[in-house]
Amino acid sequence: MFLSGQMAQGAILVTNQNFGAQPYQVWLLVLAFCAGGFVLGTFVAKHIALLEVIVAVFFVLGYAANIVVFWVMSPRTQQRRCSPTFNNGDIAKILTVFIAFAFVVLLSPIDLGSYVAFEATISLQLISLFATYIVAIGTLFYRRFYGPPLPERRW
Repeated sequence: MFLSGQMAQGAILVTNQNFGAQPYQVWLLVLAFCAGGFVLGTFVAKHIALLEVIVAVFFVLGYAANIVVFWVMSPRTQQRRCSPTFNNGDIAKILTVFIAFAFVVLLSPIDLGSYVAFEATISLQLISLFATYIVAIGTLFYRRFYGPPLPERRW
């Protein structure tokens, strides 16, 4: 939920350059997302299948947005030169989703039940995101101690 609050605040900052972001606003957005999740889980649970389809459509559209970047950049250079060098920070998140999807696909023929598969998927995503954060923070520490100085702050 905290990440959702930060993403919502980032979307506001992108659309309104004059917006002065404050730390407490993220927490208000987190509370709003939690309240929305409570309402969805309590009162809208009978329509959860429709919500899952809508979320899946948004996921496909978000993936298409990454493909559009490659498509726009393709006239400037060849694909084999563009793909390995383009990195917008979404690689870890996309790989997490693909690994979790592969895990669920492998569990479904075994018929372990949806609850076990759901819990295993959440655990796998949390472990992979935690490992991603450890690698990112470790890289920053390594660069700070042994590499050139870090760039200036942008904010």
